[in-house]
Amino acid sequence: MESKKKKMASDDEAGTNFVNGREKDLLELVSKLDFIANLKEDEIMYVTSLSKSEYSWGTSFHRTICNLGGLWTTESKKITLDFFKETIDLAFHTINQYMKKNSIYPQAINSMIVKGIIESKKGISNYRETCKKRKEDIFVSEIDGFLKILDVNLENLQERIKRGKKSQSNLLD
Repeated sequence: MESKKKKMASDDEAGTNFVNGREKDLLELVSKLDFIANLKEDEIMYVTSLSKSEYSWGTSFHRTICNLGGLWTTESKKITLDFFKETIDLAFHTINQYMKKNSIYPQAINSMIVKGIIESKKGISNYRETCKKRKEDIFVSEIDGFLKILDVNLENLQERIKRGKKSQSNLLD
């Protein structure tokens, strides 16, 4: 019985337990990045249900009714942008946590998350275009600023990753 418990514990450490712990959080993060990446032009997303729909006057009407009086403020373009920001921030935080570990597994996870961030930029850009068509200029500018900052953060991260790989190879020499 005890050996079975040990085996299960080692499975957790190897990253195979998707029910609890970091792997569950990682799976959720990667899923959210993929969800953002797959956002198409003329689509809006509903953050609370993590679903998408095509933008129409009905969507606008629904959001207006839901946000009346501030009682049910559940969906809006600001909430969507905040979701983008929070997801990307969590991705960078997760990468920073895994960069502290010095093994192949965290490096592979970091590569996967960086790829997810880069791919999510397309979905965010598509959302930007949808907002631009609706002539929401100030909001489009906010998305533009977010994307510019994201690019700078990605460049800095990729430099840190390169420096980390160089220092690891120097340790092996």
